[in-house]
Amino acid sequence: METRRSGQQKSYQQYCPMASALDVIGDRWALLVVRELMLGPRRFTELAAGLPGIGTDILTARLRALADAGVLSRTGAGRSQRYELTGQGRALRPVLAELGRWGAALLDPPASQDQVPARTGLTTLLLDPPPPPPGLAGVFDLHCGGETAQVEVRDGRITLTPNDGELPEPATATIDLTQAGLLGALAGADVRDLADRSDLVIRGDRAAGTLLITTLSPSSVLAALTAKLPGH
Repeated sequence: METRRSGQQKSYQQYCPMASALDVIGDRWALLVVRELMLGPRRFTELAAGLPGIGTDILTARLRALADAGVLSRTGAGRSQRYELTGQGRALRPVLAELGRWGAALLDPPASQDQVPARTGLTTLLLDPPPPPPGLAGVFDLHCGGETAQVEVRDGRITLTPNDGELPEPATATIDLTQAGLLGALAGADVRDLADRSDLVIRGDRAAGTLLITTLSPSSVLAALTAKLPGH
């Protein structure tokens, strides 16, 4: 039986790790708030814009509950206040990846490019990256539709790093994707075709940037959806 604890937050009151996790992230919108913060900090208004349909009172409640649980933290004050994931919050990345992989089988291809916001697409592309090929290393900036994702490739891993506006070192390559280019990358389109159509532009080390996108595309999270696209 579901009961309430700590005022408004629900608890299943079961000695079970899954129930304990759902006590924190099981409420509607909670995991989508985490998804919106995977690329880096966001202001309240940015979170509201990225979660159409959520009421401001619900968003306020979710942010408060996630902060109380140590999933996110607040920086700044007033209109400049931003929310960002803690280490505990970033540890939910594999959870989102598996949910995304499971949910992709339930999706049909998008009816239009605008159906997939740039931030959601970039997050999905980078949620569960495969091991990089030998020789690929460095830091990379990915841009699409005003959104930025930062990636570090080190020690045989591709890591999504929280975007706080600065890279740990000069970018090895900067990768600019149009909305069509991002959807193409998610669907496993040929990187050369994307570049020929100017849907993909790489500045800096073009070979490294091309290799990164080729490694990430298609995303394993969207493998089930990719199979439904024309030509697959």
